[in-house]
Amino acid sequence: MRGKIFKRDSADNITQVLMISQDITERRKNEHEVLELKDQIARKAEEQLKQSESLLASVFKALPIGLGFLIHQVRLFY
Repeated sequence: MRGKIFKRDSADNITQVLMISQDITERRKNEHEVLELKDQIARKAEEQLKQSESLLASVFKALPIGLGFLIHQVRLFY
């Protein structure tokens, strides 16, 4: 809520004030929904990562030979 002195009398006393308020209920609700969706996505991604890791681990265990991966990270600087 914001207020602005709109009018004063000759003794400099406030006689009128203009107050403005805005209902932000819908905005807060939408922000909350966005945060919930982000949490759901993060949980789903974590679950899928665990499943992928589990599948990969079972493949490694089932192989009769040794197998490994070498991952190189490439970083570009602009």
